[in-house]
Amino acid sequence: MKILFLCYRFNSLSQRLYCELTERGHEVSVELDVHPDLTVEAAELYKPDLILAPFLKRKIPAEVWTKYKTLIIHPGPPGDRGPNAIDWAILNEKREWGVSLIEASEEYDAGDIWAYRTFTIDFKRKSSVYRNEITEGAVECVLEALEKFENGNFKPKPQPDEYVWNKIEKEQRRINWETDTTQEILKKVYASDSQPGARATLQGKEYLLYNAYPEEELKGKPGKIIAERDEAICIGTVAGTVWITHLRETDKKSIKLPAKRVLKNLNVKEEKIEPWEKVDFKTYREIVYEEEESIAYIYFNFYNGAMSTEQCERLRRVVRYAKKKDPLKP
Repeated sequence: MKILFLCYRFNSLSQRLYCELTERGHEVSVELDVHPDLTVEAAELYKPDLILAPFLKRKIPAEVWTKYKTLIIHPGPPGDRGPNAIDWAILNEKREWGVSLIEASEEYDAGDIWAYRTFTIDFKRKSSVYRNEITEGAVECVLEALEKFENGNFKPKPQPDEYVWNKIEKEQRRINWETDTTQEILKKVYASDSQPGARATLQGKEYLLYNAYPEEELKGKPGKIIAERDEAICIGTVAGTVWITHLRETDKKSIKLPAKRVLKNLNVKEEKIEPWEKVDFKTYREIVYEEEESIAYIYFNFYNGAMSTEQCERLRRVVRYAKKKDPLKP
């Protein structure tokens, strides 16, 4: 089958689907959604049997979906409509969520349903939900829909009564150190990870915050940076503290970096916990070394899977420790 991908970016979900479909013998062409006219031209040139839209930020031209069967992946359950779907789910502390494969229509997210999956998300980062539950559910939905499409006799179901979300505004993502609890801060950062980031003021300047971890031992004044560890910073809250690993300046040309590299004149204590140290409280730990029976385990949680030179060095140090250590000996 000839399948055309319409993507705003060829992201992790699009890449996973591309691999799944090409391995099954389908011919897949990828078109980046940069302009409606180019989308129309791509469809006319390729003449696909089916169009899939794994990741879009713009409406598909009617000249495309009225001529070619077009299915869109929406990161929400049936009946959910509007932007920032996963963000809203996390902000509203939804426990059950889903992903739907819907037919393109005149209204956003209002098309008939070809397939859907539901799952439990509890309290997770948006990036984690997207790369795990959403991606796995979307792959299952697409494979199910392809089988239905090839059979030729499937009639999709209309959307149920919907709830339409509005776009989350900047101020709704803003952290107020004087009033927000640690839970509320985590929620805002989780819902804004890995884009666009939660807004907050640090050292008198506004930044975008990413990747937060609760801290149970250290205490500090709300909004005050009290410690650093592995280039992450620990910030006081109303009733506790929270670790933030990455920051970005609000300028559009800025890039996301480890927090310690973004902030200037960071003069705070370095809180060290060796990977092999045992702790009985919640905190930020980038690398953890554990032993069980005769096996050594090394867990490393680098943000978005990217590894800097410094992180590679820290990981190598732990690997060397494991190679020298005999887990059978106390």
